[in-house]
Amino acid sequence: MVSGMRRRVLITVLLAALLPAAVTAGAWLYDGMGAVRRAERVRLADALALLRELGAASPVTTLPASVQRASYGTGLQLAVLHEDGNVLAAADLPTPDADRLSAHPEVRAALRSGREGEPAFAGRAAALAIGSPRRRRVYWAAVPPTTAALPWLGPAGCLVLALALGYWLAQRLSRRWLGPLEALATAAEQIAAGAPRTTMRTWDDEPMRRLASALGDLAGQSHSHQSRAAEQQQFLDAVVRQIPEGLLVVEDRGIVTRASAAAEKLLGLPADRLVGRPLLASLFSYSVDEQVRRVLAGQPGGGVELVTRGGRSLQVAVAPLRVGTAAPGAVLLLQDVTEARRVDAMRRDFVANVSHELRTPVAAIRALVETLILRGARRPELLADYAPRVVEECERVDRLVQDLLLLAETEAGAVHLQPVPLDAREVAEDILALVGNLAGPAGVRLVQDSFPEEPVLADRRALEQCLRNLMENAVRYAGEGEVRVGGRREGEHILLWVADQGPGIPPEALPRIFERFYRVDPARERTEGKTIGSGLGLAIVRHLAEAQGGRVWAESVLGQGSTFFLSLPTGSIPPESPAAHHSG
Repeated sequence: MVSGMRRRVLITVLLAALLPAAVTAGAWLYDGMGAVRRAERVRLADALALLRELGAASPVTTLPASVQRASYGTGLQLAVLHEDGNVLAAADLPTPDADRLSAHPEVRAALRSGREGEPAFAGRAAALAIGSPRRRRVYWAAVPPTTAALPWLGPAGCLVLALALGYWLAQRLSRRWLGPLEALATAAEQIAAGAPRTTMRTWDDEPMRRLASALGDLAGQSHSHQSRAAEQQQFLDAVVRQIPEGLLVVEDRGIVTRASAAAEKLLGLPADRLVGRPLLASLFSYSVDEQVRRVLAGQPGGGVELVTRGGRSLQVAVAPLRVGTAAPGAVLLLQDVTEARRVDAMRRDFVANVSHELRTPVAAIRALVETLILRGARRPELLADYAPRVVEECERVDRLVQDLLLLAETEAGAVHLQPVPLDAREVAEDILALVGNLAGPAGVRLVQDSFPEEPVLADRRALEQCLRNLMENAVRYAGEGEVRVGGRREGEHILLWVADQGPGIPPEALPRIFERFYRVDPARERTEGKTIGSGLGLAIVRHLAEAQGGRVWAESVLGQGSTFFLSLPTGSIPPESPAAHHSG
C-alpha cells in the first residue's frame, strides 16, 4: 500500500515540476525560433542583395567566381540560375541539389511574382527574380541543412533540468511524507501479528505525532485484550481438563470442533481422529448423530447410551450451544457408566445366583418335609432316613446365608480386623484338622509342607477363614489325589499356598474364579456327585486378603492341578503401620 502511494506521489510531483518547465520550454522555443527565422531572413536578404550586385556587374563567364567570393564567410548556399531552370553559378551546393533548384517553392514563387526586388521565402531558403521575361535571372540563397540552431539547446536543457529537479524534489517529499506512514504501517502490521511490544517513533509533525500516539494506545489495548483472552482461554482449558466427563463441541454441519482430553481417553481416539471430522465418522453411532441433528434443528436435547469399540459404556448428553449470532452448534457430555453397568449386571447376577442357590436346598427341604407329613405316620422308618437329610439341607442354607453375610460385611468394610503376628504353621495345622473330616470320605490325602519361621501379620479369624476356604475348595477338586499346604518368605511378605492334583482350571477362567457364584463347570460337579459349595468361598478369600494388605491369585495347568497363593505381610511390620490397624 505504501509503495503504491510512493509511486503516486512521485508521479504527481514529477508532473507538477514538468508542467511549468514544459510551458517555459515551449515559450522559450517559440521565441527562439522566431528570432532564428528573423535572423536567417536578414542573412538571406543580404546574401541575395550581394548576389544581385555581383550578377549585374559580372558577365556570365566570371559569374561562378563572383558567386564563390560572395559565399566566403557567410555559411550559406548560393546559386544563380536562368528562369528556364539552368544553374549559371553555384557555391557550396551539391550537383544533385542544383539540378532540383527550379522545383523549389521559393524559386517558383519568385518567378511568379511580378515585383522585382521582393524575395520569396520558403523554409530556410529565399529566391529573388530580376530582369524582364525570358531574360530574368533568379538569385537563390539557403541555410545549409546541417547547420544546428543554437536556440534549440535551450528548451532541451530546460526539460532535462526540470526532469532532474522534479525527480529530486519528488524523492525528498515522498521520504518526508511517506516515511512516517511506512513506519506506522510497519507498527500496525506488528500489532496485527500480535507482537507483544511495538516501539513507536516520535515526529515533529503534529498529525503524525497524534497518529503515532493513537496507534501506540491501540497497541497497548490490543496487547491487554490479547493477554486477558489468553488467560481466559487457559482458565477455560484448565477447567475443561479437570472435568472427568468428556466434552465434544460440534458445529452446525456436524463437524467436531473441540474435544477434551477426557473425551479422547473415553473414546480411545486421538485428537486428530476427532477434531475436524464428522461426528458420525468418529463415533459410528447413528443414535448419537440423530440426537445431534435434532439439537441443531432447534429441538430439545436428550441423552443416549453409547458402547465404544473398546467396550466402554458411555452416557451421552446432547445440548444446544449458541454464542451470540454465530451458527448454532451442539455440545456433547460423555459420562463413563461402565462401572455402573457392571455393578448392575453383578447385582442382577447376584440376585439370580442367590435365588438359584436357595431354591435347591429349600426345594429339597420342602420335599422331605412333605414326604414325612404325608407318610411319616404310616412309615416311622422314614423319619430316621429323611431327618438327617433335612438337617443337611438346612445347614447348607445356613452356610450360604453366613457366607453372604460375611461377604457383604467384608465388601462394606464392616468386618473389624486386628492383624497380629501369627505362626502360619500353627494356623494351618488347625485348619488341616477341620478339613480332614471332608478329605477322608473323599479319598484325598492332606500333606503339610514346610513353613517359614517368621510370623505372618494377619487377623487370626480372617486367616483361618481364608485357609479353610482354599483347602475345602482344593479337596472338592482333588479327586483321589493329595492336597499340599505350605509357605515361604518372599521379601516383606509371607507366601502361603494350597496345591491340589485336580483337573486344573482353563486359562480363560482364571481371572474370574474369585468372583461371587462363579464355577468353572457346575454341571460336571453335579453329575459327578461332588459336594457343591456356595460359590462364595474364593470371593471371601479375596476380600479378606485385600483387607489385610495382601492379595490372592491362582496358577493352574489343565490335567495337572491348581495352586492358590495367599500373600500377607510379615509380622516384622511395626504395629502402628496401616496394615496393623486396617479395618475391613
